[in-house]
Amino acid sequence: MNSKAALAAAGLASLGVLAVPQTASAAQPAGSRTAVPAAVSCGNPETHRVTSRLRTVGRSERRRCYSGSSVRVNGWVDDTNTGDGRCVTVDLYWSSGAHEWAQACNGETKQFRSSWQGGTVRVTIRRGE
Repeated sequence: MNSKAALAAAGLASLGVLAVPQTASAAQPAGSRTAVPAAVSCGNPETHRVTSRLRTVGRSERRRCYSGSSVRVNGWVDDTNTGDGRCVTVDLYWSSGAHEWAQACNGETKQFRSSWQGGTVRVTIRRGE
């Protein structure tokens, strides 16, 4: 793998995508085709916060990536108000009806990653009771 390909693979790996280089093979029958993976396209990170009495009590950053018909959301959620006994939750509502979430409590930060084949996702952040 040349240096440009290695750099591209490292960049994709940092997004959680495994890049497998395609090589020609003498054992491959003439006329056969090797499947080429769809390109990955990621949007800019979206940063959101939850406030209470004009103070930030939770933060979240997430990024949506698309590859063919697959959608992936990855990011983090942070409870910035330690000791109040409440949590901050990021909810992912997929167009298929699936619901997933990541929750941080007591000053912790949690990473999350979710993907779905096809459809869309609505992402929200909230503070627990």
